[in-house]
Formats: sequence, structure tokens, C-alpha cells
Amino acid sequence: MGRIIKAGQLEINRNKPYKIESKQAFPDLKPKKATSGSRVFQALSPELLAGLGEQIKTFETPEAPPSLEDEKLHETMLNEAESLKKTNETASEEDLPSEQEAKKQETLSQNYERKKLELIKKEENLKLREATIQKHERAYYELEKKFHEETAEIRKNAEAEAANTLKIAKEAAASIMESAKAEAEAIKKTIKIEEESVKEKAYKEGYFLGEEKGIEAGEEQGRHEAELDFKSLMQEADMLIKEIQSSRTRILKSAEEDMIKLVSAFAKAVLKTEPQFDRKIVLNNLDAALAKLSQTEKLTVRINIKDKAMCKDHKDKFMTKLTGKPELEIVEDPGLLPGGIRLETSSGAIDATIETQTAKLEEALFEAYRLSMEQ
Repeated sequence: MGRIIKAGQLEINRNKPYKIESKQAFPDLKPKKATSGSRVFQALSPELLAGLGEQIKTFETPEAPPSLEDEKLHETMLNEAESLKKTNETASEEDLPSEQEAKKQETLSQNYERKKLELIKKEENLKLREATIQKHERAYYELEKKFHEETAEIRKNAEAEAANTLKIAKEAAASIMESAKAEAEAIKKTIKIEEESVKEKAYKEGYFLGEEKGIEAGEEQGRHEAELDFKSLMQEADMLIKEIQSSRTRILKSAEEDMIKLVSAFAKAVLKTEPQFDRKIVLNNLDAALAKLSQTEKLTVRINIKDKAMCKDHKDKFMTKLTGKPELEIVEDPGLLPGGIRLETSSGAIDATIETQTAKLEEALFEAYRLSMEQ
């Protein structure tokens, strides 16, 4: 008699033969490699062993020695059962890594979804930042455009005002010169007329005196008095001419001082506005300032914020001109005008600001004017 122990196994009792009635052919029981234990169980289910769900029927017969066919069938079924057992164990062992792989895949899928959501969030933040940057760039462009327009207008007005002031100064100087020349000519004519009048008066007085005291004595006296009067008139004329010359010199000096001040003001306006249009001016000023610098361990360059980007781009070029390879730091200073430079070291500072340059220019102009007046 045989009985089913579990799926894929069958216990055989040699002393109790059994028969299985079935209406279908017995399936091929060769072991098949399965991916899971459930498939092995399905491959050899009790229904297959018992036919189409039929009850297993056993018949008790008198014990008899087994036949050769029974032994072969018994041996075959034992081999197949052992093979199915091994296959089931192998499939069960293979299920473990499959389950671990499934869990791993599930974890990876969850991580992927989380990373995907994080990436979407970062992309949204990046788009917001890009929009903000574009907004700031447009605002900066508008401010820079407005600044350039205002600077150009200021420069245009300064140039027009300087040209107008220079024109007025030239016209005033020319008018003063013409007035001085006309006044000098008038004085000369007056002196000449008075000289003629004195001569005529002296001649008449001498003539009348000659009639009374004698012609010879009268002429001599008349000549003497005429000479005295002429000398007196000439002294007065010299004094008047000197006074006119002094007035002319004073007027010209005043006009020249005004012109020096005008040139100085115009130069200041140019020095303050030109760096707004020519960014390379700050590089020239920095190059000149570095040429005056002695060896140092640390160097701080203070500049206007508008010149910072250009100076940083040329930082390597400036480092080649320094001895000792000091530590170079470029710092923005809102108190400096564009184009201005101030170098700070451990031993001192070098001032190359626009304000200092304009002051030195004005001082040089007045010094040159003073020397020309002394000559």
C-alpha cells in the first residue's frame, strides 16, 4: 500500500502492493529545474499522482513475492522521488537569493523614486534661481545703462561749460588787452598834445618876456621853463604809463590765474569721468603704483567695485611684476572713485586715487605758473 507523505514524495510498502486507477496517461515524471518551490509543488501535485482528482484506492492481497516489474517500478519511483527531493531543496536554496534580489530591487526602486523627486525639486529650485538671476541682471543692466547715460550727460555738460568758460575768459582777456592798448594810445596822444601846448605856451611866454627884458634873455628863460615843464610832463607820463602797465600786468595775472583754475577744474572733470568709459585706466594706475612698491610679504589692493572684475582677471600679470611673490588681496572700497588705487603693505601705503592725482595736477599747474611769472 502506498500513501502520499507530501508533495513530490510517496512512501512505498513492498509487502502491500497498490494500484492507481486513472483514465489518463501517467505524466512524464522526469525532474524539471524550477525557479521556486511552488513550481515544484505544482509539477507533482497530489492530483497528478491520483489522476484527475480521483481517490487513491488500495487493494489488500495476499502477500506474495514482488515481481520483476514491481521492483523496476519501485526503483524508478524511488529515484524520481529522490531527484524531486533534491530539486526541491535546490529550488528552495535558490529562492533565498531571489528574495534578497527582489528586496534589493525594491530598495533600489524606492531610492530611484526618491532621487527622482529630489532631482525634480532641485530643477525647480534651479529654475527659480535662474529667473531671479535674470531679473537681477536686467535690473543691473538698466542701472548701468542709466548710469552711463547720466555720466555721458554730465561729461557733455562739463565739456560745454568748460568750453564756454574758456571762451569767456579769452574774450575777457582780449577785451582787457584792447582796452589797455586804447588807453595807452590815448595817454600818448594826451601827452603829445600837452607837450605841444607847453612848448607853445613857453614860446609865447618867452616871446612876451623877451619884449620886456630882451629877446635873448626871454628866449633863454622860456627854454628853461619849457624844459622844466616838459620834464615834469614826461615824469607824469612815465608814472601814468607805469601805472597802466602795472594795471595790465595785474589784469593779465588775474586772468591767467582764472585760466589755471579753469584748466584745473576741466582736468579734474576729465580724470573723474574718463575712468567710467575707459576701464583700462585702473590697470595703468595699478601698474604705475606697483612700480613704486618695494618688497613685501602681503599686499592689499583697494579699488572701486566696478574695477574689481578687471583687476582680478589681470591678477596673474601683476604678480609677475612683484618680487618675493607676496600674498595679494584685492578688496573693493566704496570710498574710491573708479580708476583710483590704494596699495597697503606692512610698511606703508601708496595713494594713487583720483583725488590725489587731481590735487597733484593742480599743484603742478600753479607751480608752473609761478615760475613763469618770476621769469
